[in-house]
Amino acid sequence: MIFVTDRKSGSYYNISDLNRVESNVKTLSDLLNTAGYINTVDTKSNWNVTEFFNVNDDVRYIGNINELIDVFYTTAEYMPDTLFKMDYKDANAIEENLESINTLLENMIAMYKQYGTFSFGENFLF
Repeated sequence: MIFVTDRKSGSYYNISDLNRVESNVKTLSDLLNTAGYINTVDTKSNWNVTEFFNVNDDVRYIGNINELIDVFYTTAEYMPDTLFKMDYKDANAIEENLESINTLLENMIAMYKQYGTFSFGENFLF
């Protein structure tokens, strides 16, 4: 997954950003569900230049990311509550949250392999 977290002042959020973030949300949702962090998201990753992003899309888009944060965790300090009137800091924050979830999830899954999820401590008697 690709996360763009280094936008500068004057940067614009465009269709490729919408599609990338929606695709990342879907991928993270699937990974979290597989790991037992049950969530439901409704993504759209085929935005095109003829479509308008409306209030319902905004609620769904931000809600999907908040759903992932709520069922798992993020180390990011801020999550915007809308895309309307957002600036580059808000755009960075959205992807920082997703990147944080991805990093934490990857680390957690790596520990499964290291410690043997189903065998770690099984020889211990109470």
